[in-house]
Amino acid sequence: MNNEKAAKFALSQHVFRTHFNGGESFGTQMLSELTPQTLRKAYSFDETLTGKGVRIAVICALDNVAIEQNMENFCNSFNLPVPNMQIFYPFGRADATSREWLTESSLDTQWTHVFAPDAEILVVFSKNAEVESLLSAAKYASEELSSDVVSMSFGTEESGIDEGLSLFMESGKSIFCASSGDVAAVTSFPSTSPFCVSVGGTNLSVASDGKPTAETAWKNGGGGKSDIFDIPPYQGRFFNIYGMTDGKRGTPDVSMTANFSPGAPVYVSQLGGWTTVGGTSLACACFAGVCACIKEKNSDIKTSTDMLSFLYNKAGGDGYAIPQYNFNDITVGKSGNNYAETGWDFATGLGSPVIRRILH
Repeated sequence: MNNEKAAKFALSQHVFRTHFNGGESFGTQMLSELTPQTLRKAYSFDETLTGKGVRIAVICALDNVAIEQNMENFCNSFNLPVPNMQIFYPFGRADATSREWLTESSLDTQWTHVFAPDAEILVVFSKNAEVESLLSAAKYASEELSSDVVSMSFGTEESGIDEGLSLFMESGKSIFCASSGDVAAVTSFPSTSPFCVSVGGTNLSVASDGKPTAETAWKNGGGGKSDIFDIPPYQGRFFNIYGMTDGKRGTPDVSMTANFSPGAPVYVSQLGGWTTVGGTSLACACFAGVCACIKEKNSDIKTSTDMLSFLYNKAGGDGYAIPQYNFNDITVGKSGNNYAETGWDFATGLGSPVIRRILH
């Protein structure tokens, strides 16, 4: 699908990196024991809210001609409904693809679907992995496709980024989710934008019955204070965050599982079948699905700012509530020099969601 009105951006010297770990071995057998049902149980998924009526756009680069077949195989393997999924190429199709983006696009669509099984999924491919292409695809998804949630599991360093590149996210038309990055204690754009929900990573341990036994900070999780964006109101209300960030935007906002062990299964037929992945790409895809469920219940949440205000209010409003009811407060582990502490921190943000409580 081509649309000449789709906006483009300058700054093509920057290339976005995918934010997943793993995907090196592929085969006909699943190697990970972490199933969608196990992970949904670990985060108290609410079966009554499934993203019905919500449109999630997943932004990917290059191409994946078997993405629908891969999704169908994934769903059939885990007894999930096959979603209504549409594919868009707003600037034309790429001449080639890559192993990395085949895995990334399969991961993003399959695990977003896990946490929003009744949402409509719109896959928007850019022709390359440059900033102008991927952000133009995100803008197209929001403004031309009227997507409720836009998932972006990629990023780059802030150096050389113009603050204006993320202003389209303030449009009031979509909730943008972005992974915080897979380089320990390093920030990643676009997740540093105040108009994005920044999703970091945890190390989740799950018992055989699906109950979480421990959740700590993931050692490779990106996070920290932005060099270019000022602290937004939803963070500024928290008396402790302003001091930690020196008045700048702090990331991440929330976190979910990202550790490669146990990792999550993803199906990519072109590369041989099943593989195991982790990283904040996985966390972002999962939380984009959570956002769709929140949107289903709260139709007045239309922008990232609305969603972030909702999440920070759920955590306590003007300060982190102790004891915490709506989030799993991660207080053990570190990512580089970012330590998990009581309350919001640079390692895991507010913590991981207790979905059933957040939704009600």
